[in-house]
Amino acid sequence: MPGKIYLINQDEEVRFLNNFSRHPVTMGGETYETSEHYYQAAKFFRTDPEWAKKVAEAKGPAACKKLGNSREHKIQENWNEIWALIYMEKVLIRKARQHECVMNQLMATGHDYIVERADWDDIWGDGPYGYGRNQLGRLWMKVRRYFETGKMEEFVKVCPLCFGKSVDDNVIDCPTCKNSGVVEVAKF
Repeated sequence: MPGKIYLINQDEEVRFLNNFSRHPVTMGGETYETSEHYYQAAKFFRTDPEWAKKVAEAKGPAACKKLGNSREHKIQENWNEIWALIYMEKVLIRKARQHECVMNQLMATGHDYIVERADWDDIWGDGPYGYGRNQLGRLWMKVRRYFETGKMEEFVKVCPLCFGKSVDDNVIDCPTCKNSGVVEVAKF
């Protein structure tokens, strides 16, 4: 029977799954110190590329997160509603692909429920009372499922606003609604 695995910084079993773990991730030809660096910088890719670069180059994931949470710079429109999960999923997939130790640790969780144990965060974690949305844990379980089913190599360009799909790898704008935010996501 599956159990629960808690993502807590001190938990050696799953420490590589933490976004602060020192596993550089290469995305779009750029290498980021941690998955946290990519995620925080992504908030500003379209709205303030110079700030995104500064966030990406921050010394350490804590400093990066602090810069990324600054609201002195405009974040991507609909970040919390649409983009946050898309970018996080994308970086988790790449992190597991690019680091065998991360992949092994993820697959060693079997069918256990992965929980981001965070009293201070009821969106990415389980919150102070254990009833948070646990988005990070859920995304790691989704990524694990991708790798278990062997369907990870299939990607599709999708518009997160109208869900229009494109088969053209060079497309940036949605062919249906002309949104400039088409992203590559894994498909089942």
